[in-house]
Amino acid sequence: SRGQTGFNTAFYNEPEISVVRKVKNVTTEVFLKSQILDNGYYGEGALVGNGIMLTSNGWGVVYAPQLVGVATIPALTVRDIQGIWYTPDTVIADKKNELIYFKLTGNEFYVTSFPDWRTLTSGKEVWTYSGREWRGRVMGEIESITDEKTFAATEERRRFVLSPLNSVNTGTVLSDAGDFLGFSDANGVLHDAWIIEYSIPKLLESGVIEKSGVEWKGSMVETMEEGKLVKGFLIGEVPATVNGLKRGDIVRSINGTAIT
Repeated sequence: SRGQTGFNTAFYNEPEISVVRKVKNVTTEVFLKSQILDNGYYGEGALVGNGIMLTSNGWGVVYAPQLVGVATIPALTVRDIQGIWYTPDTVIADKKNELIYFKLTGNEFYVTSFPDWRTLTSGKEVWTYSGREWRGRVMGEIESITDEKTFAATEERRRFVLSPLNSVNTGTVLSDAGDFLGFSDANGVLHDAWIIEYSIPKLLESGVIEKSGVEWKGSMVETMEEGKLVKGFLIGEVPATVNGLKRGDIVRSINGTAIT
């Protein structure tokens, strides 16, 4: 049961299962690393927000207005749908749009899809996903939003406002097909993702996203030295000498972090 007043969640509380799976595969949870407790749990306020994966080699983005204003972005940890934890290699703050881009180590990440932006109109039915629950929403009218944090007081920008407003306004905004439309803030304002899609080639052009082209082949090995188990990666094949490394060498650590 849907209309301008929103979805009747008793009868229609989430999209088709294929869309749910699609969205969950590209969604991550981003945490403040400093908030981990002694027992391994994260404390209250540790969750920064839900991130969305943008590239198969590990770039993602999260809406984090509470962090972009600080002088230095604190250390983050990211958990994917499979429960695997990552420490981002690179973190970039887009202060104007209150976004944080992060780069995870890995390949073949599931990647989000973007809509045809010409179809984004008032009255369109959309979903917000908080990471745990879905909310049916409707694209409201475009309203002028004044943001004194990043714009002059006389400058206005126009954004969609989602309806109805409720106790859970924040979250990722998605179409019925699971396309990534943007992030909703606490006031139900849609921060649309076209700027994010537009930023991906700019990151590529600036050389922030790099691929070395070096394919490493080998195996994990271990030995006992002075009563301690030492692990490493035995290089079996590398197309060319890289930083003096060659076949038969054993990599034990990278930037001080032991190989696992």
